Amino acid sequence: MGPRTGDLEVAGSPSPRLPLTSPVPLSGKRSTPKMSESDFVVAVEDAGPARKHVKITLPAEKVSSRLGDALGDLAANATIPGFRRGHAPAKLLEKRFGGELRKETRDRLIQEGFQEAVGGHGLRPVGDPMPVGSMADLEVKDGEDFSFELEIEVIPDFELPETKGFKIDRPVMEVTDEHVDGEIERQCIQAGTVLDVEDVKVGDRLLGNGHATKEGDEEPFFTHDNIDIIVPDADKDDGRGHVLGLRIDGLAGMLDGVGIGSELTIDAVGPEHHELEHIRGKKLTISMAIHKIQRIESAEVSDVYPRYGFPDEETFRSEVRRALDDRLQGEQRNAMREQAAKHLAESVDFELPERLTEQQSTRLIERERMNLLQRGALTNDEIEGRLADLRDAATDETRRRLKLSFLLARLAESKEVQVTEGELNSRIHQMAASQGMRPEQVKGELEKSGGLQNLAMQVREQKVLDGIVDEAELTDISAEEWNARTAADKA
Repeated sequence: MGPRTGDLEVAGSPSPRLPLTSPVPLSGKRSTPKMSESDFVVAVEDAGPARKHVKITLPAEKVSSRLGDALGDLAANATIPGFRRGHAPAKLLEKRFGGELRKETRDRLIQEGFQEAVGGHGLRPVGDPMPVGSMADLEVKDGEDFSFELEIEVIPDFELPETKGFKIDRPVMEVTDEHVDGEIERQCIQAGTVLDVEDVKVGDRLLGNGHATKEGDEEPFFTHDNIDIIVPDADKDDGRGHVLGLRIDGLAGMLDGVGIGSELTIDAVGPEHHELEHIRGKKLTISMAIHKIQRIESAEVSDVYPRYGFPDEETFRSEVRRALDDRLQGEQRNAMREQAAKHLAESVDFELPERLTEQQSTRLIERERMNLLQRGALTNDEIEGRLADLRDAATDETRRRLKLSFLLARLAESKEVQVTEGELNSRIHQMAASQGMRPEQVKGELEKSGGLQNLAMQVREQKVLDGIVDEAELTDISAEEWNARTAADKA
């Protein structure tokens, strides 16, 4: 699922320049040049953290043979005016089709050579291979060696740690009347009426047309007719808010005194881990002309519970309490998973692919979006605020999560953890319920965006972490102690 209206769209990933084959077992050893069964000579050398430099060569006599085979296939099938099929002179075919024939042969040799390097040398690529030099400039010449070089980032090699016996705290949570009142208030707001107003209060939504530009550029890189801003509370989080998915410190102060027709200019810096690579670390200016202010008038409880089919408020409160209890159990499980993940990351050390660490940001944001949607405890605006904070996270956090993904993938393989269709559908139903959508809608959007695979990976990782929690030494602590510790960790 894509960002909500007004968020910066994520640019599509470029198509791979070279095909990737299915991974094979990792050897973990430095390879020496050898002649493969496919006639390629492949030399693999270490080129940095989880990176290999690969030189692939097809000897001259094999190049001549391949060109001869290609020309023979063409001669047997080409139809040239004035000649019977398969009887056109070789020189004429070479003159007419030689350039295209060599280009097709070059592309085929690059593909075969890469597959030989991966399959024959136990490489497990992650991301696209990086050509050394221009592949388009390579030429296949009769009687000459054909060589090309690549740099390939691979899955790091490491020993799996022992995962039994981690010490994990289990926060004991209890649903109180205050929690029930807060959730009912939230339901009343969600069922409320959207009003167009002229004054501005905390929680209002400002809508306007505007654009975003980078320092040094005259043309905007993003334009939208309905950029929206939720007015933050100046007394909370130092008035921090978010605009276009970017965290803006002191936003409440910037919005003081604005109204319909106001022109806003907001300066920001692109987070180092933003999904859009071209804005990372760049000074940005967001310009917006407010044309509408919306406020939600909360509905009465007596108008809300009949919508859910409850006969009276008491029954409604009872069901809210039950739902909150289920949610707290889920939050408790998430808290223990987070501790298991932290112990796991600290139990083994290995170097990460540098380029993939940069690319991890997009995947990290989308997976966290799905995670928050499944938990169902936050509104869409609150989720966008969390994601804006995550985009500002330190490099260490991105690297920690990437490291965890490798660890959990290896553990899932070793423990043969699988995800069933029923488990996947259950998560989709959770996401649909939190968004007020039909499950088939959510599934369709995930299929279009490629998010279904990410969701399956997330479910598998959680199953691995649940297995670690089940084998851990658990200690019950109060919710107050847990919340205080979490706040201290954030600080």
